[in-house]
Amino acid sequence: MQNTVVLGKYAEADVEVIRLDPADVSANRKKAVNSWKKATKDDALAGKILDSQVAFMQSLGLL
Repeated sequence: MQNTVVLGKYAEADVEVIRLDPADVSANRKKAVNSWKKATKDDALAGKILDSQVAFMQSLGLL
């Protein structure tokens, strides 16, 4: 419900909202994980945080 309210406000402000094709988003999420891993630069804490976020996304069926 909140998204529709916010999107309505953007429309009123003449902001163009770009919607990505869900198939493209799904196909590229797994590819993004590799980039996220590189971004941790082998930092232990960053890796732990990434692992928790990946696990969360997996629990939601997003990965």
